[in-house]
Amino acid sequence: GATVTVDGTPRGETPLTLTLPPGTYRVRVEKEGYEPFERELTLNQKEILRGELKDIAAPTPSLSPLPAQVEEGTQLEITLTAWDNEGVKRLELLIDEAVVYESPGDSLFYLWDTSPVPGEHLLVGRAYDTEGNMGQTEVEIVITRVEMATVTPTTTVPTVTPKPTPPAAQVTVQETEITIPSYPYEAYLREAFDTEYGIPYLWLDRAAYKSASHTLVLKTFKAIILENEYLRLTIVPGLGGRIYKSLFKPTGQNLFYENSVLKPSYWGPLSREENWWLAAGGMEWAFPTDEHGYEWGTPWEYSVGYKEGGITLSLRDTETDRLRVKVDISLLPGRAYFTLKPHIENPTSIEAWYQFWSNTLLTLGSKTVSPETRFIYPTSQVIVHGSGDSNLPQAGETMSWPIYKGRDMSWYGNWVSHLGLFIPQPSRDFVGAYNHETDLGVARIFPRQEAPGVKLFAMGSGFPCTDTYTDDGSQYFEIWGGVTPTFGEYAALAPGEAKEWVEYWYPFWGTGGLDFANRRAALNLDVKEGAVVLGVATTSLERGTVSLLLDGQEIHRETVTISPAQPYRREIPIGASGSFTLRLLGSGGESIAQYEE
Repeated sequence: GATVTVDGTPRGETPLTLTLPPGTYRVRVEKEGYEPFERELTLNQKEILRGELKDIAAPTPSLSPLPAQVEEGTQLEITLTAWDNEGVKRLELLIDEAVVYESPGDSLFYLWDTSPVPGEHLLVGRAYDTEGNMGQTEVEIVITRVEMATVTPTTTVPTVTPKPTPPAAQVTVQETEITIPSYPYEAYLREAFDTEYGIPYLWLDRAAYKSASHTLVLKTFKAIILENEYLRLTIVPGLGGRIYKSLFKPTGQNLFYENSVLKPSYWGPLSREENWWLAAGGMEWAFPTDEHGYEWGTPWEYSVGYKEGGITLSLRDTETDRLRVKVDISLLPGRAYFTLKPHIENPTSIEAWYQFWSNTLLTLGSKTVSPETRFIYPTSQVIVHGSGDSNLPQAGETMSWPIYKGRDMSWYGNWVSHLGLFIPQPSRDFVGAYNHETDLGVARIFPRQEAPGVKLFAMGSGFPCTDTYTDDGSQYFEIWGGVTPTFGEYAALAPGEAKEWVEYWYPFWGTGGLDFANRRAALNLDVKEGAVVLGVATTSLERGTVSLLLDGQEIHRETVTISPAQPYRREIPIGASGSFTLRLLGSGGESIAQYEE
């Protein structure tokens, strides 16, 4: 409350009731951050004094830690957040006094391509509240020019012929509609309320649903299309705000699983007879509980923002004052990745416990999961979440990875029943998978300190219950990423606290597998008798050098041009054995990506 003084004497805090004898008094109401309210009051009878304190406190903005100096071409991830006593209305990011991005609310993310701007630069973050008060923070960054280096090949290699240069890079957004055959489940959904989270949810009256006709109907959804020269993302706000499709334009393949129908399954956080999770496909958001959460199938609000030629689609589950989440999906020109920025906030006055996971259903360019699909999870041990294979450890038990009792479980062809796995301590900031039948892979790049949760789920060749979620017998596998290591642990947010992070997702092809991935490249190195096969894919156009080392000595060097539409793959004859290292170097000799066998 605000402090009340009467004739200079403190009398308490608002709301306040005072009993005073008749007379004239000077009443003052004040609170830190607000302009004081003062009035002379003549008291003859009961009086109610009302006044409004004007907010004069500026918001407090904060920029994420940034290096004082970087080389040109570096992609700088800039996060601006702010706090205010009455709430932050909007944020601005300025570079050298020019506004480069604006965002409503108290959080902003901007990816700055420093390639064309060597020199000294001033970054300014500004935050505004509803009264127009402005707070500012700033940081100076020096971008150094990279001198071009001449690279001389040490061996004679085939000539790499780049594909034609694509037209000028751009990102577009459009609204359209999609139609999906659906079972008539909606009439049997009932409303309920979770008092712990303050969140309404829907449950299925399965007894009534079972007794009704199950004739398929065509269900139409509004869809938002984000597109650049490499990716075409289809987002469906009305179906849980999911990314429904991710079309990789160089190959024409859909990265995600796409179910032929919407059919309510028995899976989810409720009882078997109340659950109705739809294995629709794509990438969904599980919140605030585990096992898909409550909001994977309900409508989400959305808005569109623009930055540096790119487009961000912001999805929100709600604007009400309860535990809530926003997910920003961003697409930039000239990049084959899209970024995710989940933002979970607790605007309430009490501590809130929650889980947040992204769950992505994939097939990697085919209708169902190929037995030639390989899962790349950099770890030596996993925790089993659930298993239908009696020859494997069961729920809660640990299992060696990828080899368990002679079975290489990284290959889907060795899965005979359903299996869910958690990685308790990821050793790298990436996971992925590669379909050797379609020659298409996926990589997820994430900050494992901020979002340590990593899970894999697939059904196996002997899974008997595909008819519980589809009509065509198709299967999928799931890559999960979350804020807690497993479903058994919950994260906490203090009152007014928020949590967010940024991760990158991209498809790639033509590498023959995956051993390492970062935001700029995916590498694969296969050693076979008498040769080494190298594979490199990039998320943007890169001109540089591929280098192969044997026991620390370079044995192959090749000047290359690689792009998402044109990966690199070479078989190098080798007459010796040892430890191999594959490196991708930039045009100035800087390291883009490196994998040591």
